[in-house]
Amino acid sequence: MLVSSKSNFHREKYLTQSRLFHELVRDVEEVRMWISEKKALVGSEDFGDNLATVAGLRKKHDMLWKDIDYHEAKGQLLNERADKLIAEVSTESNSQLIGCFFDRRNA
Repeated sequence: MLVSSKSNFHREKYLTQSRLFHELVRDVEEVRMWISEKKALVGSEDFGDNLATVAGLRKKHDMLWKDIDYHEAKGQLLNERADKLIAEVSTESNSQLIGCFFDRRNA
């Protein structure tokens, strides 16, 4: 009975870490998609051909900077979550999850 309880505890802990890992991967992928979308916008060479168009592009530019500020903070939080998860998993002998995490993080 004691072995089973200890085994269940470890299983639950690993499942929680796995859930946190996959949530982190999902959130990182969302940020990567956002970056890809914004690269296309930033790479545009449309500078407007009249005053109204330039004003609209300027407004979009200002909104982009606000969006960048938000996502920069989100990126910092993701890094903190990743570091915390690495530290938690590293203290245990869960090398499979660590390997998977580093493969995804360095991709």
